Amino acid sequence: MSEDANLTPPSTTGIGTFRRRLLRIHGTILTLVALGSAAATTIGWMIGIGPFGFMQQNPMVWVGLIQVYLLMTMMAVLLILGAG
Repeated sequence: MSEDANLTPPSTTGIGTFRRRLLRIHGTILTLVALGSAAATTIGWMIGIGPFGFMQQNPMVWVGLIQVYLLMTMMAVLLILGAG
């Protein structure tokens, strides 16, 4: 057996294709939700309107939430890239 045979990727089966599509779909949805939540949190913190309007009185809450949402975005991008 040659060394090149060990480097070739396995053949793509139906379930493998389904899993990759599912990861891409979930990664895309998570990216949109995380970025939308980060935007809503920032608007609530700056302007004081919407569901996150309470953060104008306590701005330290925004720091934690923005970190979490951006971490979610990074994980979603890794899901999309890992499905490739």
